[in-house]
Amino acid sequence: MAEVFQMKLIKATKLREDAVRLELLNALRAEGRQTAKEYEKTTATWKGKKPRFSSQISLTRTEAAVLTGPTGDAEAVEKWRRLDEGVPPDGKIIVPVNPGVKALRFRGGPYQAKTQPRVIGSRGGGPSGAYVFRKWARHLPNGIEAREWSVVIQQRRRRRFTQRMVGAMNRGLKRARGR
Repeated sequence: MAEVFQMKLIKATKLREDAVRLELLNALRAEGRQTAKEYEKTTATWKGKKPRFSSQISLTRTEAAVLTGPTGDAEAVEKWRRLDEGVPPDGKIIVPVNPGVKALRFRGGPYQAKTQPRVIGSRGGGPSGAYVFRKWARHLPNGIEAREWSVVIQQRRRRRFTQRMVGAMNRGLKRARGR
């Protein structure tokens, strides 16, 4: 039995790169918005100043990237960073600094953190117990355990990011070919 071998000429068309680029940029923007929403969950129960989260996108011939992080009030950004990265114990002694003030006043009961390491979200928490008066206190005797929100969110979003980019490339290629 003879084999049939057929060749067919495919007519080359110029690929419209701008269509692919537009789809990728739109997908990067959407991913940035979604990632910022994930970060916002980390400060949901904060009172007072909170950082905002914004994204910057980058698209080159070899790389597509979304960078998301805290912005806005410098104190709020620093507070978020210290929680995300953790703080070692410092054990410094705190004393009253205002003239005429002889004691520090703070709640003496256990403190329940509003956030937990590697958990996205926050809950009610804070100091409890009766107020106590002390001539001095130790600052951060146990430090702050790193929450690692950045690591967790990056791990969570990695697969979705890849899916979104592949989908955008496929849509862009269809548009680029005029389909």
